[in-house]
Order: sequence, then C-alpha cells, then structure tokens
Amino acid sequence: MANQTIWSNESTFLQPFKVNWSAFLCFFTVSAILSSRTLIYFDSVDLNNLIYFSGLSNVYDTFWTQLVEEPLWKYYAEFTGSLLTPELALRSTIFVSSFGLLYYANKIGKEAWVFIFLIFIFTAGLSMNLYFTAIRQGAALTLFMVGLSRGFKPAIISSLLASLIHTSFVLIFLIIVMVWVSRNLNKWVISFIISLCIIVFVMIVSSFSMSIFAEYMGRRADGYIFGKTLNINYYIIWIPVYFSVILLMKRYMVSVADILLWRFVLSFLSLCLLLTFYFEAAQRLLDMSFLFLPLVIARGFPDRIPKKIAIFWILYIVVVSVYDFSKGSSYFYPSWSLVLFGR
Repeated sequence: MANQTIWSNESTFLQPFKVNWSAFLCFFTVSAILSSRTLIYFDSVDLNNLIYFSGLSNVYDTFWTQLVEEPLWKYYAEFTGSLLTPELALRSTIFVSSFGLLYYANKIGKEAWVFIFLIFIFTAGLSMNLYFTAIRQGAALTLFMVGLSRGFKPAIISSLLASLIHTSFVLIFLIIVMVWVSRNLNKWVISFIISLCIIVFVMIVSSFSMSIFAEYMGRRADGYIFGKTLNINYYIIWIPVYFSVILLMKRYMVSVADILLWRFVLSFLSLCLLLTFYFEAAQRLLDMSFLFLPLVIARGFPDRIPKKIAIFWILYIVVVSVYDFSKGSSYFYPSWSLVLFGR
C-alpha cells in the first residue's frame, strides 16, 4: 500500500443495494419507539428541543456567534417546526436520524445488522443519549455517517456540514481531513502526530482565562471549561478495552476503506480521551466512540476472531451497564423504562 494512491472510489463502504427485511423491521421498530416516547414538558432537555422547533431559540447579533450556534440546526428546526408542529417535527427528527444511523452504520459495518442493532440498543450513549436527549448531536452523527458510507472524501463534506448542526464535529472534521491528506503516506502515524499537536495547542490555550473567549462561544461559554470531569473508574474500565480492541483489529483491516477507518477511529479515541482531561464537554464525544469502534470490529467479519471480539464487546457493555445500575449511576434502564412504559 506504500506506493498506492488512494482515491475516493477505492475508499467507499457502499455495497450493491439490497433490502434485508429483518434488519429493516428491527431498525424501523426501534426508531419508531424512540420517536414516540413520552415527552416531559418540564424537563430542560425536551423543553429546549421544543424551543428550537418552535423558532424561539436565542438570536445572536454577530456573524461569529451565529456560526458557533449551529445555524444549520437552527434553520432546520425552525423550518420543520413551522411546516409541521414543534412536537411532530421533533419526533420526526428522532425517527429519521435514528433510522438513518442504523441504516448507514449497517452499510459501513458489512451488513452485520444484528451486531449493529444490539450495539445501538445496549449502548446508553447511543440510543439513550444521542437519540433520546442530545438529538442535535445524534442528527449530526447521522449526517456524518451518510458521507462516510460513500468514502472519506465525501465524509469531509458531511463532517463539515455536521459541525453546523453540532459543534463537536469540528474535531471529527479535522481528524477526517488529516486522515485523508495522509492517505498515501506509508507511516500513517504522521497524521496521528499532527492530531496530537491540537492537544498541545489546547494545553497552551488552557493557561489563559476562558473569560477572554467567552463572548465568542455563545450559549456554551460555561460548558467549555477546563478541568477533568470523568472519574478514574471510567478510564480504568474503558481505556484498556478501547485500545486492546482497536489494536487487535488492525490485522483484519484489508481494504483501503478499512485502513482509513481504523486510522480515524484510533485518532478519534486518542484525542477524545486526552481532551477529557481539559474540557468538560469532551466527554460527550466519547458517546460516538461506542459506534465507531464496533464499526471497525464489523469490518473484520466474517473472520472468527472479530466475531468473538464482537460478542465480547456486547457482553462487556451489558456487564458495565449492570454494574453502573447497581451503583445507582446508570441512566440506561430508567431511560428505556420511560421510552417503553412512559415512566
């Protein structure tokens, strides 16, 4: 691969179109359940979403503040909210974005739909966060997946557009660009080193008062504060597993698309985990890693070892969820209870 030029048509994940009715039924059902859940009108999350779809969100007077306030999401929410009703627009968005995520993740994941479906169901950070509460980030993730399914060059465009829906995708955009630019380099680690330079920049900026930049950060000025918020248990539980799995999967990355995806996921995981030591909001990025890493595992199918890793990953997620629930820190079961039973 050292002397091979990688073009976008060689790095696509698209497969010939075919309908798997079992997958379609499962994806449709869970998306319909999520979109029909009880809305809690006094809850700040549901209320904030309905404010966007009602066209009552804050208006900022400068170009920069309008840009960082995710203008694509604002205009989309106002348009669909006026075309339908705020509640119907919200429910439609949840349905389309969750179904779209499952559909395109299945395409990227070599039609390993059972694995993709179970990951979505049992991973609270996906079904119970991105498509339950943080639906703006979920919609951005779906848009990014649409581009990624067509290759890394289209993913540059889709990640840029996604950043106008949720600003966290600025980081994904930068990583995708670096992975694409370094696609022909024999030593992909150059791209990884460039990514780490971003961390150095963050560390330098962290020495200054955030009050200097607050006026340019819109409503999130208080959210992007410096300081570690994840407890040590998170790092103990997940870091060894994250990197053991990603390194084990390297030998099963055989196509150009596989290799680029592997580089992207490793860079993304590394940067996100490091950023959690400086940014409070960086922990929200880790929810997306619960999708990206399983996609790498699925790309190793039908080999036996990746399938065993997939089973281990699902069991590990279930065990961690049960452990969190026993400690009273899990929102997985309460959230699904609200979705299924309205309480």
